[in-house]
Amino acid sequence: MRRLVLGMAALGAGAATVAVALAACNVKIDASVLDDAGADVFAPAVVACHAPGDCKSADPCVKARCDDGTQKCVFEVCPTGDQCSAASCTTVNRCGQASSFGFHAGSFPIAEGLGCPSCVGAVFPFVFVATNLQVRAYRVSDPTNSTPPEVPVTRLGFAPRAVLTSGRRVYFVGGPNGASQSPYQLQVAWIDVPADAGVKAMRAHEATYPYPSTDYRFDGVIAGSDDQLFSLHRVQTFETNLTVFRDQELLMHVAPSQDPGQLNFFAPTNYPANGHTVGFTNGRLVVYRASAATPTTPGVGAFSFDTTPGVNGAANTGDQNVPDMGSPGASTFAQTADGAIYWATALRKPPVANQPQLIGGVRLALPLPDGGGVFSVPSRIDLETYDTGLPETNGQPNPNPYVGPIAAVGTGTALALAAARENPAQTSVQLVTRNGATIALAPGKRFLVPGRVDQVAVGGTDGFGYVVNPDTANAMTVHIFSASCQ
Repeated sequence: MRRLVLGMAALGAGAATVAVALAACNVKIDASVLDDAGADVFAPAVVACHAPGDCKSADPCVKARCDDGTQKCVFEVCPTGDQCSAASCTTVNRCGQASSFGFHAGSFPIAEGLGCPSCVGAVFPFVFVATNLQVRAYRVSDPTNSTPPEVPVTRLGFAPRAVLTSGRRVYFVGGPNGASQSPYQLQVAWIDVPADAGVKAMRAHEATYPYPSTDYRFDGVIAGSDDQLFSLHRVQTFETNLTVFRDQELLMHVAPSQDPGQLNFFAPTNYPANGHTVGFTNGRLVVYRASAATPTTPGVGAFSFDTTPGVNGAANTGDQNVPDMGSPGASTFAQTADGAIYWATALRKPPVANQPQLIGGVRLALPLPDGGGVFSVPSRIDLETYDTGLPETNGQPNPNPYVGPIAAVGTGTALALAAARENPAQTSVQLVTRNGATIALAPGKRFLVPGRVDQVAVGGTDGFGYVVNPDTANAMTVHIFSASCQ
């Protein structure tokens, strides 16, 4: 089963934006690109070994060893023996002097604009950023290096709308394209990140899926397990004098030699009205729904599962209310490698007639701590509190200027982002620790990024988190955070 790290899904007042990614099938490889200079573009993501001599790297600064327990090669760039220090490879192919780092371990600029709100993925020691021009990959084994080496990635034939990592695979998703006819094609690509950190280039597998919808619209896609991808199609109906929205699901199988067959969107039975599909755990899709608050009744968040999702016969198990979170507004979600679900939400103050709805803070919880079948919030923390309240509609047309994305950086830690209490136009980045069903803010691990929280992108991998701040339309800064260092 492929290890999954799910990116955030942001829910506004009307519709969900689910940041996810996928891959495709029936790929033909152009052998002309595999010359001597780029022979490692399809280097394996896992290298088996039985003896130390079985492990070799293409880079003299990369130390390769055979792990006796897993019988897999481990590749380390200029290891220092200290998890809070690192060194880079010099121009003469030798490791330079080590530098120490703390929670905010470093940053580096990219002279291009960010391609989409979720266009960041990470597989240690690489971070991938889809810019407004192309996909770029950097080796960030030394987070103190302000000019990390870039590993060329062959240019994709489309502009990604979302990026996601799942195990050692990075997915890139484009929107549907084609002529004004059905089916459209969903553009997809993926990179299986090589185990050898010394590779000199990477190439993405790229193909298309039939997209059986007459709507030229991208409603999101979620990664499952065992190379499953679920494309989402949001539909609107009119029921009992009310407009109702639901997500329909299409299951796609990601394998280079596998025909996906006839693909159709399916509507799970009993799917809750105005629910949003936000994640995947243990063979089920996770659905979230929030009820609106009134002057006398607080709003309530509810979760449910879609069983056997994405196929004919898919069914929803029904809402489980979690009233302990206050009155939830816009929300974001993230999933850990072991199937737990993080949930961050803007807390609505009690409504006042003829006045704008106010947000009193941003709260984080772990409503599904073990990937099981019962939703609850036995542990919750306030990321930020706004004493006088902030107007919910600030920053229109985007209704979510306060709740930021979440990135798991391991099974026990995550980065959680929110609008800073000192200045809502800045982003507060905090480290969250997890112990079973209990979460807590790590003392002293808070950092302010100058950009707005609804404009930054985030990724995480193996103890490191990456927050990308779009400085301008044509420039950005990648901030690197270490979960282990103070």
